Amino acid sequence: MIATYWRSLSARERSLLGIGLVAVIASIVYVSVLEPRYQRLKTLRNQVPAQLADLEWMKDQVRQHRELLAGQGAGSSVPSQPILTTVEQSATRAGLRENIVRMQPAERGSVRVWFDDVAFDPWLRWVDALRRQNVTIAAVNIDRSGPGRVNIRVTLQS
Repeated sequence: MIATYWRSLSARERSLLGIGLVAVIASIVYVSVLEPRYQRLKTLRNQVPAQLADLEWMKDQVRQHRELLAGQGAGSSVPSQPILTTVEQSATRAGLRENIVRMQPAERGSVRVWFDDVAFDPWLRWVDALRRQNVTIAAVNIDRSGPGRVNIRVTLQS
């Protein structure tokens, strides 16, 4: 049936129908095969810079983590003085001693310190100085008492 229809067409009609058939087949191949692949390639090309940025961030985090671990390992020897003395002396040097309401030794080489109405930024610098002396924060509770000022309850351990 198709063969008789094909033979009944003139040469010009057969060539036009053949060209149309090739165009339809090419369109179907493009839409179903090539276009999804091009879209996927475009998506991947857009994702690569973001993933490279993520990779650089992760490498930076690993570097910082290793530096922190190296810093802890270097000074992890037994402290030369009790933690209570270290905390009190460093608070005095940082100008925060007058804000300490109470200091109390706690279990396993830790100390609890209560600050009232202390400036937050100097307190953070003091904590960083303690970190360099291998004193870490075990627990902290911070309440705002005014602009830039806080009440702090902190447990420190060596």
